[in-house]
Amino acid sequence: MGIKSLVLQIDAQYPGLGIGARFLVIGEPTGGKPSHYGTTAGFALPASHLTGKYSTRLISAPSGIPDGPSFNPDISVGTRSTDFFARFDPEMGATVARFTGAAAPPSGAAIVVNGASFRTEQGGAPGSFVSAFGSFGQTPDQVLVAGASGRIISAFVGQVNFIVPSSLAIGAAAVSVRAGVVELAAGQLTITSSSPGLFILQPADPGQPGAVENQDFSVNNQANPAAAGSVIQIFATG
Repeated sequence: MGIKSLVLQIDAQYPGLGIGARFLVIGEPTGGKPSHYGTTAGFALPASHLTGKYSTRLISAPSGIPDGPSFNPDISVGTRSTDFFARFDPEMGATVARFTGAAAPPSGAAIVVNGASFRTEQGGAPGSFVSAFGSFGQTPDQVLVAGASGRIISAFVGQVNFIVPSSLAIGAAAVSVRAGVVELAAGQLTITSSSPGLFILQPADPGQPGAVENQDFSVNNQANPAAAGSVIQIFATG
């Protein structure tokens, strides 16, 4: 009695994913009410020794979710046996059909990428952390994006980390990396409504490279896992 093939698609008409951002749910209804019984415990029958499980508590529906017989998607896409045998995912197909296309990659002498993932195909979201790479010759002290000044977090001769101005509109934007009044390098960045990226601690560590902390603010890793039921902190941008 759980969620069946629900895919979330961010509605592009809400730039920056601030208050009022909307998600489209694509797929099939859940198999039960949003409020449901869970947190199972096991038991064994004394004579036959057959085992089973039972629910121990009622999990209430999140705030704003109607507690009907099931949670219904915005766009209903059912699954058929022909999809299964054809190895076709109809929910993902419906999502991709609504995709407006990947952002144009950054270009020029100042290459701007997501400040957490360093991926070039994501673009930069207003208010997010980005990094500009280039042979600047000296340490930049100003970055202009579509004429608006980005707040510099740190700067070096070959890299400057800054925040994309929150006032920018979606689309192509010229980037100018400067020192004083002198332009050191120029490029072009695509401003996108979202550009999610997870910050990392050790890029070469396959155990737990993510910037994730446990509830006691210690770094989460294989040797220091989060306790069940505890809170974790994930550092990301975009």
